[in-house]
Amino acid sequence: MLCVAATAYDLNDAPAAAALTDMKAAPAAAFVDSIGVNTHFGYTRGPYGRRWPEVRDALLRSGIRHIRDALFDTTWQPYYDHLNDLGDRGVGVTLITTLGQTPRLLAAYPSRVHRIDAYENPNEADYYAHSDDWAQQLRAFAPVVWTAAKQLSPPISVIGPSLQTCEHEATLGDLSAYIDYGTSHDYFSGRNPGTTGFGPRSIVRRGYGSIAYRHACAQAVAGSRPLDATETGYTTSPNTVIGIPADVEARYVPRLMLEQWRSGVVRSFVYELVDEGANDAESHYGLLDADIRPKPALLALTTMLADLAGPTAAFSTDSLPLHVQAPTDDVHQVLFEKADRSFTLAIWREVPCYDVPSHTYVDVQSVPTTVRLDRGTLSSVTVKTLNDRGGASSSRYPSGAALSLGVSDHVSLVTFKVTDVSESK
Repeated sequence: MLCVAATAYDLNDAPAAAALTDMKAAPAAAFVDSIGVNTHFGYTRGPYGRRWPEVRDALLRSGIRHIRDALFDTTWQPYYDHLNDLGDRGVGVTLITTLGQTPRLLAAYPSRVHRIDAYENPNEADYYAHSDDWAQQLRAFAPVVWTAAKQLSPPISVIGPSLQTCEHEATLGDLSAYIDYGTSHDYFSGRNPGTTGFGPRSIVRRGYGSIAYRHACAQAVAGSRPLDATETGYTTSPNTVIGIPADVEARYVPRLMLEQWRSGVVRSFVYELVDEGANDAESHYGLLDADIRPKPALLALTTMLADLAGPTAAFSTDSLPLHVQAPTDDVHQVLFEKADRSFTLAIWREVPCYDVPSHTYVDVQSVPTTVRLDRGTLSSVTVKTLNDRGGASSSRYPSGAALSLGVSDHVSLVTFKVTDVSESK
């Protein structure tokens, strides 16, 4: 059984919400800029190497403007050419360093790749280093990366190392003196992105597998630094217990980006851009399939980004006396503002629509939800609701002080302007 789509309808006499603190808007452009995707442009034999123009064009159509890839010291020139082609079109890259790379290489790399967002410390060295002294090696290497990045002109950001387990992050300890951002790899074994947790207890008092759990683990290395989720996402492989259907992924991926934003993550990188063509779970994390066709999740993400895209000029966002009233506490929302002073409220039910152990759909009903402006009028109101194919339905609504929505686990984007209200900055 498929999950039930959200519906929207106007209600002139909607009940008033309880008095609450005004809702502060976030810049829509900052959220769009918070989304990245992992790539493997050093893989010469797969779609990244053999079908470069198609991969490039699909990425550019998505609206995603940040990628994460490995820092290779290679003589294969197309690797650099592809990254620079994207850089010339406004796509920055976070480059993952490797233990043993020299200060000289890190200092010279911007002469090879011209649009670098950040250097990232080694990826999951507790596994890939194949050495018991991985923690000692990481502690020695972190100052090398930091010094090299900060001596560049202009300096670039440094992201901490990722590790496979919470226990290993505690073993490595605090590296906040040598990083600008901590690192978290947020995977949910097919559960919804807002899961409160599953699986065994661990050393952190959070629900195992939840965003809160992973971020609490990451703080052992990051200290008080903000976090990047440098890997997160879902596999659509039918050959693994954690694989989910493409229509479920289409619901979860836009919500995943919104949930990460709500949790304070600065940038989230979906793993990964293109399926790698094999039959294992690892090869089906792509937003594009192996034939470079977009999966519904990528189309849904593209639809959301297009709706929120706009000028990137800095401005002071507003707080609105806007309140949401729903019969359940699983209705989540984020308020965004564009430079033209229009607002978009992203709203959804953060519940699962797929049961991973039984591989069955869960029927999710929409719930009646009131969005009310305590002072002033909501005008030029449109509601766009994402669907399982990656598109959206869209409707316009009359001006008024309140709007009533049927909110489901599809993201709805409620866009409006505000009139006759005193704005507070």
